[in-house]
Parts: sequence; structure tokens; C-alpha cells
Amino acid sequence: MGELHIFLAWLASGRLSPRKASRRIAVLAELSELYRAHIAIEDTEVFPVAAEVLSALDREAIGREMGFAAASARECQSHARAESTSTASASSRSA
Repeated sequence: MGELHIFLAWLASGRLSPRKASRRIAVLAELSELYRAHIAIEDTEVFPVAAEVLSALDREAIGREMGFAAASARECQSHARAESTSTASASSRSA
């Protein structure tokens, strides 16, 4: 929850303290490494097997689902940014 709080504060204000910025960089570096490892497993193990055992129709359906999931994630991120900005504006008006 602490990392989410830092992220939302950054979105709301557009600034982070040096300590929080340093932590954010470290967390994003960890996330980046996790994604690299995840993608490597997909590329070397999952996708080759899927190409062998799934029909073209199945692969297309999975691709569409992955596209929908990515679009949904982008929509959630956009909503979170808008909500965070709205909350920050309300806070600054009441201060």
C-alpha cells in the first residue's frame, strides 16, 4: 500500500521528495526486471509451445483477449490518474 500511496501522491502533485523519488526508481527497476524475465519465459517457453499445440483460431482468440486486457489496464490507469487529480484539486481547494 505504501508504494501505491507514493505513486498517487506523485500523480496528484507532479512532484516527489528525493527520498520517495529514489524509492520509486528502485521499485520501477524491480518491476522492469520482473517484466524482462516474464517476457523471456513467454518468448522461449510459452509461445513456442502455444504455436505447436493451438490452432490459428485459438491463437487469434488469445491475442484478442490479451489486447482487451491491455486496453482495460490502460483505461484503469487513466481513471486512476483522473481520480487522483480530482482528489488533489479538492484537497488544495479545502486547504
